[in-house]
Amino acid sequence: MKPNDENGKLPTSERPFRVLIISGSDRRQYNCPGVDSKSRALMLRMAERLPQEWEIDYEDLGNVYARARIQSCNACVSTSMALCVWPCLPASERVLGKHLRSIAELKPGAEISTGRVTRAWMSSPRAEVFRLRLSDGRQVRLTANHPVKVVREVRREKVGREWKYVWKEEWVEASELEPGDKVPFPLGRECGEFAADSGVEEFYYLLAGLIFGDGTFAGTGQVRLFFDKRKPALAEAAAALSPVKVDVRKQVFSSKANGWPAGAAPFMYYDYWDVSVGRVLREKLGLDKSAPVAERHIPRAILDGSEREARAFLRGWFSADGSVDFHVTKARVSLSSSSLQALREAQILLAKLGIRSCVYDMSHKRVSVGGREYARSSTLQIAKAEAVERFVELVGFIDDKVERLSAILQRPGRDLKRRCPAGANRNYGRVVSCEPDGFEPVYDITVETSHEFVAELVPLHNCNCYEKNHRSEPDLMWDLDMYARLDLADAWAIIGPVNWYAPTTNLKAMFDRLVCMNGGNPREDLIEHKDAELAKRLEHSEEWEGLSVNHLEGRTAGFFCYGDGGGDELGGDGRPRLLRHKEYFNPEGEPFDNERDTYAPLVWQCRYSGVEVPDQLWRYLQFGKGRKYSDNQAEHMPAETNVFEKFDEWVDDFARFVGGKGKVEPGRYRAYGYEAPGHLGADIKAKFRELRTGLGFPPKGSSPAKQEELGLNEDLTLRPKKSEGEKLREE
Repeated sequence: MKPNDENGKLPTSERPFRVLIISGSDRRQYNCPGVDSKSRALMLRMAERLPQEWEIDYEDLGNVYARARIQSCNACVSTSMALCVWPCLPASERVLGKHLRSIAELKPGAEISTGRVTRAWMSSPRAEVFRLRLSDGRQVRLTANHPVKVVREVRREKVGREWKYVWKEEWVEASELEPGDKVPFPLGRECGEFAADSGVEEFYYLLAGLIFGDGTFAGTGQVRLFFDKRKPALAEAAAALSPVKVDVRKQVFSSKANGWPAGAAPFMYYDYWDVSVGRVLREKLGLDKSAPVAERHIPRAILDGSEREARAFLRGWFSADGSVDFHVTKARVSLSSSSLQALREAQILLAKLGIRSCVYDMSHKRVSVGGREYARSSTLQIAKAEAVERFVELVGFIDDKVERLSAILQRPGRDLKRRCPAGANRNYGRVVSCEPDGFEPVYDITVETSHEFVAELVPLHNCNCYEKNHRSEPDLMWDLDMYARLDLADAWAIIGPVNWYAPTTNLKAMFDRLVCMNGGNPREDLIEHKDAELAKRLEHSEEWEGLSVNHLEGRTAGFFCYGDGGGDELGGDGRPRLLRHKEYFNPEGEPFDNERDTYAPLVWQCRYSGVEVPDQLWRYLQFGKGRKYSDNQAEHMPAETNVFEKFDEWVDDFARFVGGKGKVEPGRYRAYGYEAPGHLGADIKAKFRELRTGLGFPPKGSSPAKQEELGLNEDLTLRPKKSEGEKLREE
């Protein structure tokens, strides 16, 4: 069957078996030489002969006209293996900006808190996801290799004329995080700016917060805000602020049906607004209380709203479900709810306002009310002195909690708590755990310049010599998605001629580029795209041991190569007929006894990289010897007695072996679904390095600096496009 790349998103057990057939000839029918190759004809024959329930993908590397060719390997490995680069978060995780959006929804051009998204892609259709929990209640789900910003060191350094404690931030993979690691808590603009105001009157956002906490919709959409008759301050304040008429009514409950204690009054009072108010709350603000309490979220219109709207909503919710108290040495503001997710969303809104808070998950505990068991409410707390003061300034309450908090703030002794000179009052949460949390598709983004983003209030980080659709150095490997297609296939079939005792230019170039499959660096961010000095340091680090893996290991490759034995060029003595200096050529010294060994470099590169090449699937066939080249084309193969017979035998053996072996699980770092990240900042930095090196000021300790000291490779130039021959003739 035809290949469907979307199947790559499925679990291995659910997708079809897949084979990729590659025709390696350099010939093409359009433009020179104007004739299709024999390997192309054999490729198409194989595609028809393989089991049709398999996905059969194929590519003719030579038959592409007016397209980029396969670019050369730049020998990054011989500089540092870490410089050779190989190609996240699940959709549930949201990225902060003016709008709080799932990472799967983001598109190139989207503005988030740390900059503009330049690329967005599914980094893997199925990957193991871990849940990272922090001591302040923040949680984010991510893959084991996703870098998280942490603070592991505090140094005392001289800044100007003063000595200060400086926090050194670094990026650490989630799998390498340790309990107690400090993860910074972003505040204010680090979480993104607020969106433009909607123009809806502020009272409706305040009322939405009140109803989200202690109210409901009834009948055709009337609004009810419940209150205790003995403590009517909240209801009175809400009624006083309302621009529309408010009625006070009483609702009778059945104690038995509601599980209330027998001694409790079976009724409650409530403020009542008519359906017109309910329509604003529902249709314009998106307030919905139909979901179970534990599953409720703050409406998107409020999460994506203006600062005025967010402050009004929070003021209403804190007034309904909040409390204040004096805890040890300081004032504390708390907010309780059965919806842990809603509390985390409130934490995000507070962070955008510059207010630090912590969320404590108590949902695993149970409480008994009236003989029934309920999940205990979780709590959000604001306890840092500066955070409480900012809360009073920007949010506050509308009821008698205002006076209680003011009285607590005026109590003596609230600043008695000793402050650690190393900056214990810095905003961070400690890692509690990072545990497996299932398998699902994961996504990643690249952010212009900063290369980092904030997801669920956790700061996260988001190389290649060439890229897809690159204007200055277009590359066929990228443009044909060859990396992804090799990754998607369970087995590869390589068909190509022998050219001058070697594989074709196309196949040699493709396998040169596939050096990255053997231990290539999957973490471009660690070397700032292509920083040679950073790559050298990474290669000597302990971290490199976990990054350097065989990315395509487990697959199978078969090779069918063929040749013409020199056609009609050889004479009876085995030497070329046209050779004048025949003593230069000794037929006994030709390099291969078996012509299949011409493909040995490709075969052994596969084996070195964990790709299985069974000996019986590596074959050579000679045909056309003694004929003129024009008489040995694809159309002449059917007349050869054994070409199709021998080729079909190889195809059948290939099918039996790979079919019996079965499907291959994808590697940890996948090429499928990968898009090269943007790296404008890194490119500018690299250009600056290039200019300084060309002027004779290479980076200290770099290879160019050491070679310059030794008088090797004199290469000072501001014209790197000029060849050595051109420069020689200009001197």
